[in-house]
Amino acid sequence: MLTEHAKTKSMTSLTPNIVNPLEDREMLKDWRLKIHFPPVNVSKTEDWFKIKMAIPGIKKENIKVAIEENVLTISAEKKEKITETTEVYTHHEYNYRTFKRSFSLPENVNTEKIDTKYKRGVLTVRLS
Repeated sequence: MLTEHAKTKSMTSLTPNIVNPLEDREMLKDWRLKIHFPPVNVSKTEDWFKIKMAIPGIKKENIKVAIEENVLTISAEKKEKITETTEVYTHHEYNYRTFKRSFSLPENVNTEKIDTKYKRGVLTVRLS
């Protein structure tokens, strides 16, 4: 049987806590970590439109950049299998991380002229 404190704790994790907003921020932070949305910087001048996305640990060949109907979509996946074997047991851990982000492009962007670079965990996409 749950104690009163345990009941209260489990209920606040499902509903917003008006009394302690700091606790809610921590709960939301934990939830966001389970769904990976890489940070993005977007810049624009009269001549070009640029997106920089921090995605360290992803191999270049696992990143996809596509444009369809003036929507730029960046996606990637990372699959890892870690195996530890001793005389007594074998332990397998599987790590799978994926994301997909889309950006509506202005009508005047030339989607035929796209330049992508991936260096030190940062993807840069530049359109003219």
